[in-house]
Amino acid sequence: MGKIIEGLWDCPFCGNKRIRAGQKTCPDCGHPQDENTKFYMPDEIKYVSEEEAEKISRNPDWQCSFCGSLNSDDLNVCKNCGATKEDSERNYFEMRQQEEEKKRKKEEKKESCQKNIPQNTPKKKPLLKRMLLILGIFAAIIFGMMSCLAPKIKNVTIDDLDWERTIDIEEVVTHNESDWSLPDDARLQYTKSEIQSYKDVLDHYETVTETKTRSVIDHYEEKSSYVDLGNGYFEEQTESVPVYTEETYTEDVEKPVYRKEPVYATKYYYEIDLSLIHISEPTRPY
Repeated sequence: MGKIIEGLWDCPFCGNKRIRAGQKTCPDCGHPQDENTKFYMPDEIKYVSEEEAEKISRNPDWQCSFCGSLNSDDLNVCKNCGATKEDSERNYFEMRQQEEEKKRKKEEKKESCQKNIPQNTPKKKPLLKRMLLILGIFAAIIFGMMSCLAPKIKNVTIDDLDWERTIDIEEVVTHNESDWSLPDDARLQYTKSEIQSYKDVLDHYETVTETKTRSVIDHYEEKSSYVDLGNGYFEEQTESVPVYTEETYTEDVEKPVYRKEPVYATKYYYEIDLSLIHISEPTRPY
């Protein structure tokens, strides 16, 4: 068995805090530990004596079904009202689970109610004001349309009359070109097998010494955790946890060595006619 630490609790009735868990009633108001009690660890770890630890039960407290107070597992009757342990319906952990579930449902209901509260909607304008606004907009649209459609007369005077022209000259030029495919309108001159690209081909393997790292156990450390016993006390549990360190080592690895080999393809040499358009300067007849 591990070492025992006495926990603390807060009185939900008067607000007194950090009461020793072994004290089953609040020293300020006398309120007993009940369904609102939640044990927690102290900031400073202090172990109870081995003699006292042997007397402490490792089982959770039970809650009296009549008065709701918590009682040690080694008691058969409630110290607060005298009811028997046999009539008890739940222990500390079952009590905490049910109370947390109640709290969760209460919060969900509160959030749901807040979402369903109707938001303030803006006040509607009086009907007369809206009708006047619509009529005003309609009148503005009609006036604008009439202004745009009304004919306008302007007097202009022609001082001079002039014109110019441009002449585009098209010229067909023959080009000699080459490509890996032959265009439809080209005239083939000849073909030739040439290198189009290169590919990697396995040539051989060679042994390479590489430096690598790996994690190895350096030593072990004791790690402590604390288990809630459900009776105001916590039991320390320790385990040996490995601590790792990084080390380097060498390893011979067979790695492939590749060579470049050319990839040949047929290349087409051809003539093709291209149209060139020459744009002449604007001319103005006299």
